[in-house]
Amino acid sequence: LKSLYVQGIDSVTDCVMRHISCSQKQLQHLSLRSGYSLTKDGLTQLAPLANLSVLSVGACPAISRPALEAFTAAHARLAMLLQGACPLLSDEGEALCAMAPEPALASPFLPTLCVR
Repeated sequence: LKSLYVQGIDSVTDCVMRHISCSQKQLQHLSLRSGYSLTKDGLTQLAPLANLSVLSVGACPAISRPALEAFTAAHARLAMLLQGACPLLSDEGEALCAMAPEPALASPFLPTLCVR
């Protein structure tokens, strides 16, 4: 499996991220939607995914600037795509981000913010 789209309050959790990191080592693209329970610890669980180059996050309100900084520091290959409804980012998150080429998982319906 190289690409995975996970959506739903019960599907995007820290525990599910731990399972994905253990079972999907070749994952390159991961899209997460409506992860109201996803925290920095859940992102940290994805650290073993050495091939991950695109992470799309939408409606995951607990994702913050420190969580993104820690995650990007551990993933040199990552072009991170953040799509809307991550309120903890706000202006601080935008200051953290440098625009990168738009990954394939971009949605024409949501604002796009890329981190490299």
